[in-house]
Amino acid sequence: MKSKFIRMLRATAWLALCLSLSAAATRAQQPTPTPSPSQQKSADAKTKSSAPKAGDDAGDYTVTSSIELGVRGLRVGGDISKYQSDLNYKSGMRLFDTSFLLKAKEGKKGGLFDTLLVTSTGWGADPYGHVRISAENSKWYRFDGQYRRFRYFNFLNNIANPNFATQPTNPATGEHGYDTRQQLGDFDLTILPKNEKIRFNVGFSPERYSGPAFTTYHVGGDDFMLLSNLRSRSNDFRVGADWKLGPVNFSLLQGFRRFREDSSVDNNYLNLGANPAAANALLTSFHRNDPVRGSVNYTRFSAHTLLAKKLDMTGRIIYSSATSNQSFVESFTGANWNTRITGLPSTFNPPNTLTLGQYSINGNTKRPNTLGDFGVTYLATDKLRISNTFRVETFQINGGDFYTARFNVTRANGTVLAPIIVNNGGNPFIFNEVTKYRKIQDTVEGD
Repeated sequence: MKSKFIRMLRATAWLALCLSLSAAATRAQQPTPTPSPSQQKSADAKTKSSAPKAGDDAGDYTVTSSIELGVRGLRVGGDISKYQSDLNYKSGMRLFDTSFLLKAKEGKKGGLFDTLLVTSTGWGADPYGHVRISAENSKWYRFDGQYRRFRYFNFLNNIANPNFATQPTNPATGEHGYDTRQQLGDFDLTILPKNEKIRFNVGFSPERYSGPAFTTYHVGGDDFMLLSNLRSRSNDFRVGADWKLGPVNFSLLQGFRRFREDSSVDNNYLNLGANPAAANALLTSFHRNDPVRGSVNYTRFSAHTLLAKKLDMTGRIIYSSATSNQSFVESFTGANWNTRITGLPSTFNPPNTLTLGQYSINGNTKRPNTLGDFGVTYLATDKLRISNTFRVETFQINGGDFYTARFNVTRANGTVLAPIIVNNGGNPFIFNEVTKYRKIQDTVEGD
């Protein structure tokens, strides 16, 4: 089921296309009156330097629009995957470029908006598309929005390891490939855009990424090509204000970003690994879930003033706090399995059957970051300017994870061996890392 976000973005794109198409159709349907002889004579008397009329009348507005439509035919001789990896153009209808401008006439009040601009490019058979919408009522608001769509395809018969003679690549697609879709949007609303005392800002930037991908993975003593389902999403919300108090201009922005990664691998009945020899490891099932959840909260505050037209001062501080949480679980079954555990008895070595292999990793990370700077510029004379900028930047990364592993192995003769549990005396291995960074800088300049 398609999400509301996808429907909203597609509706935005279709709105742009419909506006452009309807404007073009309206212009095409306007009848051209047959001039009377006197009118024709008057028209012929006009000089060639007469200014052309810009756009068409639409009540209190003037409409200017254009549209470029086309059809692409496609024929590829050779490797179709190579063509798609380089260009990825499709055959069929394409909306190359559109533009729709609705502008209030001079001296007229536009009502809901004074200007409305919608442009688009690359829709239909192209691997990318872009739509931009800009609307403004100079007294009350200004809205800018854009939506971008990308189709990424990369399936090439590349050699993963040219020095490994027993590792042939897949003759059709190679061992690494992507067929993904990405959708991005940026939507910003400014309230009271021309108010010198105060104005407000609201913004929203979503992102979606999904699609299948192939990659190789080394486990159990062999390399395997796995089909992954890539999926991630993020939402960035912003709210702020700009205001003036006496001679000082202030600006404040508060942002909230939330992201999630839900990529997974779910493969059953896999063929032999990348090294097709009977003695090598064999995967019969492989499952991986690696959900990641994260957030970034950030604040930006700045102030600026010019005193006596001589002393220019600007100060800014930015603080952000990012967190990330991961819960990685990987399980698999197979045969001729090499656990690669040092010191393990030879009875666990191939030939054998792996009835369960599992890795479990849970971790979290936090990164606070602060950036502050203060600059002063003194306009000593018309020919001399002295500046000093002081900056402090710090960040810290605090992270850790818990790790365990388990292997259930059966010998070729049917003997069930005791499970191999990799942990720290019955407890998970615990890893922690702290990284600290601090930079202090002062710059003096003279012009």
